[in-house]
Amino acid sequence: MGLVDDIANGPGDLATFTGGDALPSPFSLITRAVYPVKIGGLKFPKTTYISGKARKNIVITEIPGGNGTVKEQISHPDYEFTIEGIYAEKNNKAVLQAFENLIFIWNERKSLPILCTLTDKIGVEKIALQGFEFGPEKGKPSVIRFKFDVISDNSIDLKKELRDGTFSKLRKLIGL
Repeated sequence: MGLVDDIANGPGDLATFTGGDALPSPFSLITRAVYPVKIGGLKFPKTTYISGKARKNIVITEIPGGNGTVKEQISHPDYEFTIEGIYAEKNNKAVLQAFENLIFIWNERKSLPILCTLTDKIGVEKIALQGFEFGPEKGKPSVIRFKFDVISDNSIDLKKELRDGTFSKLRKLIGL
């Protein structure tokens, strides 16, 4: 699906991957969940915002007597994400129930599945929660902010990594 198809299928914020409607009317009449976020079975509100960071491990080698360096990409570490949003409910009882759901997934001692268009695009299927911040919105009853710091935690097939990864290149170089 291309950009034209995405625009034709409904509103969405392609730049920030928010869960809410990004474009005003008449586009808001087209209903479609553009970037729903679901973690560990818990559906997050449309106000949820996800930002991510990716890195590369690169070995830099200086050339004696030369100018510059040689760079070799070794691996891609895990993706890092920040997931933040607001629960704005009708009453304190409802916001406390939403907060209990957040606490429930925070207390899980395993990686959690994530369903989100942004993470699907880069192949992230599971995440591990590293940090959790929360608190009421000052001066606004029945509103609570939350923020999770997470890292990707997909399963690793070591046999495949050894066969297809850096080690296969090394074996070819030394003739194994």
